[in-house]
Amino acid sequence: MSEEGLWLLVAFPTLISPLVFTSAMWQTRREQAVLLLLPGAPRRASINGWLSMRFAMQHLGNALVVGVTLLVLEALGVLSGRSATDREIALCVLVLSPLVPIAYWRDWLRMQAPWGHLTLRDGVIVCAIVGLALTRVAWERAPWWVLGALSATLSIPLALWRWRAIGREPAAWPVGRS
Repeated sequence: MSEEGLWLLVAFPTLISPLVFTSAMWQTRREQAVLLLLPGAPRRASINGWLSMRFAMQHLGNALVVGVTLLVLEALGVLSGRSATDREIALCVLVLSPLVPIAYWRDWLRMQAPWGHLTLRDGVIVCAIVGLALTRVAWERAPWWVLGALSATLSIPLALWRWRAIGREPAAWPVGRS
């Protein structure tokens, strides 16, 4: 197997997994309504915080597994060699990944039906992150950790702002009620 593109093949699931999440939220609306009838189920706006944290932990756990996988494959020599640009793009995607779950902390109540498995918002988020990674690699040639520092600097205030906003929104389940 050629090693060209292997970095990207391993790193891009961190961007693709949120696309599945949005579609799954829409397709499981009936199950969400039934779950709300169970005793002990989160109520009102507390479900928004629970859902947001669950998605963020799932996504960041996925990014951590991908990062460790990339390091192990590079240590074994599978990824070393000709794919330096792919390596840089993959590392940029990983350091930008904390922005992805925060972008998905939204008002699920007003969610519209996705087109197939995508919503316009999903496509814009993924394209923006890939665009930032490609731009950084193509023109700036700054170390990838600089982009990581920028990502962390943007993620913290954005997360605080969105966390307060989701606490004021109506309960998320079942999605698309309004």
